[in-house]
Amino acid sequence: MNLVTEGQVFRQLLVAFFDNTSAGYDKLYDSRLLENGNNYSFYSLIDEVPYSIQARESFDINQVIPLGIEATQAATMTITISQMEGIFNSSETPVFLKDNLLNIIHDLKSSDYSFNINDAGFYDNRFELVFNEETLLTVDDQEMNNDLIVYESNEIIHVKTSNNSEITSVVVHDILGRLLLDSNPNMTFVELEAKRFKPGTILIIQVTLNDNVRLIKKFVKRQ
Repeated sequence: MNLVTEGQVFRQLLVAFFDNTSAGYDKLYDSRLLENGNNYSFYSLIDEVPYSIQARESFDINQVIPLGIEATQAATMTITISQMEGIFNSSETPVFLKDNLLNIIHDLKSSDYSFNINDAGFYDNRFELVFNEETLLTVDDQEMNNDLIVYESNEIIHVKTSNNSEITSVVVHDILGRLLLDSNPNMTFVELEAKRFKPGTILIIQVTLNDNVRLIKKFVKRQ
């Protein structure tokens, strides 16, 4: 897999599956990430330790592989699949990238995934490599997302919950992960000025309730 920045900085990692390796560290197979002295790093994680090469146990569709990025400055980045072998050459074996920040599940076999890193730092919890889309969203998750009501009228985007819970935080990103709004209303309903968002923009609206429950919904700004 490749990570490419808008400035054409290139980083690469490898994930492979064998019958004689494990989900933990495997000597002669796994390779720790080396310090490169550059602005960006791209790696998979084993017990929170970064690796540039990770050999996993025999492939199972329910496996989840955490991915990490280190950035010393903000950037637009793209994650791609550079090469596939074996079972991954089959159309019946999907490869998904899960963006936990934006609650997006992207099919990497269909297209590359572009996003924004807004601040310098380590991003070890944002991305996961997954292979079974059906296991990513549980019934509880679906019900929670349905609890968040978002609609637009009279140039106002209205945000509320089905049971009128108090909303302590509203964070809005676009599909690339750019932060568009961050507020703390502490109200049961929120009104966002629609004209601050460009028509057709896909908004990722994330709210936190007073009991720390987090709800996320995608919303398309009307033309």
